[in-house]
Amino acid sequence: MLQVLKISTGNPLPYTQVTVDNEKGKSIGQRLRLLRVTVGYKTSSALAAALKVSAPYLNNIENDIKALSPTIELGLLELIPTLNLRWLRTGEGEMFSPLGHIKSGSYTRGITFVPVEIRSTLAQNYPMALATLDTVEVYNANDKKYDEAVVFEIYADHMEPLLRNGYRVLALPVKEESWADAQPGVYVVLYRGAVAVRRLKGNALSTNETLTLWPENNDQASELVLRKADIRALWRVERIVDGKVY
Repeated sequence: MLQVLKISTGNPLPYTQVTVDNEKGKSIGQRLRLLRVTVGYKTSSALAAALKVSAPYLNNIENDIKALSPTIELGLLELIPTLNLRWLRTGEGEMFSPLGHIKSGSYTRGITFVPVEIRSTLAQNYPMALATLDTVEVYNANDKKYDEAVVFEIYADHMEPLLRNGYRVLALPVKEESWADAQPGVYVVLYRGAVAVRRLKGNALSTNETLTLWPENNDQASELVLRKADIRALWRVERIVDGKVY
């Protein structure tokens, strides 16, 4: 199920179900840094801006120069409602509150789920196959923009370390008329008879009608060059909704 992260790649993740081992030995600053990276803020400056505090102040907390304040804790809970403060303060338990404690309702929503074993079926019977799939409960996805969102299960290791085998990511559809305007980020693409997850670094659809997507791990896969005519559907990954921190 979920709640959330996703993937990532763009907007910070409101929540990700994560299990972290041996965190009691880390300092509060180290756990805060791990939390920041997990939910998608690449720099302390980015998180500081979201919390409306100065970057040096937050950086001092991450480096254990200053103590974690109630103001920061409250701000983090506003950004990440499922944050487990006990984990942040002591390293005990999980980074996020167990999903089992989140009941379906105003904070969760059922989103169509595409597990690995269904990918070929989806490719062969898109879009009809989407209507036959089960859903998973996703946290913080009640906005209208999630009406056609899909949760995809990540397969293989070509997107490591960003995305690992078994991760689930929340992805938003990109309308065909907007493909040429797609910005850099991580995407799920349905092309010919396959489904792939890659990073878009440059978009040449408007010039030579090709889209080039890259793996995070070049040793495990190569870039994917697609003609516009080959693309059947495109989703931009917004966040990870289920995954383990290694």
